[in-house]
Amino acid sequence: MLRHQLTTAVEVPRQALALYVRHLVPIVAISSIPAAQRLVSVLTRPPDPLPVLLELLTVAARVGLVGLIVYWAFVRTPHEGEGQPGRFLRGHWPSLLIQLALLAAAVAVFDLLPEQVLVHWIPERSHDLYLGLLLAIKNPTVIAVTLIWTVLAARQILWYTGESAAARH
Repeated sequence: MLRHQLTTAVEVPRQALALYVRHLVPIVAISSIPAAQRLVSVLTRPPDPLPVLLELLTVAARVGLVGLIVYWAFVRTPHEGEGQPGRFLRGHWPSLLIQLALLAAAVAVFDLLPEQVLVHWIPERSHDLYLGLLLAIKNPTVIAVTLIWTVLAARQILWYTGESAAARH
């Protein structure tokens, strides 16, 4: 039972990484907008109203990226049968807890560790550069994969037909 829940839980991050690699160029291109915005904002502290305009551009890029991810995940991916999300939630809630734990571990490693721990090993005069580069790197990688993971977790719930993808292959 636990093994099946673990297999079901791991399907989503595995599929998220596969979708990320398959669509790497558009994901990185779109994610470069918030990456550049974060880098510019941290390093230059632009005058008003530029930060607000850049933030709106970042939001638009992220909304566009989520729209593309939803398209790739739901429209471009064939699906057979009618989903049974209630059945998934009743039978596979432990797999969702496992996914949540995996996501929390990823946040700890890729977000908290570099921003809260490693920053203390960086000379004070380089903190802005470090943070700017870190945010620029995280946007097309960690943040993009997290968005994909979230959309695919929703798809897993909504499209559940009674068997896991691992059982079908």
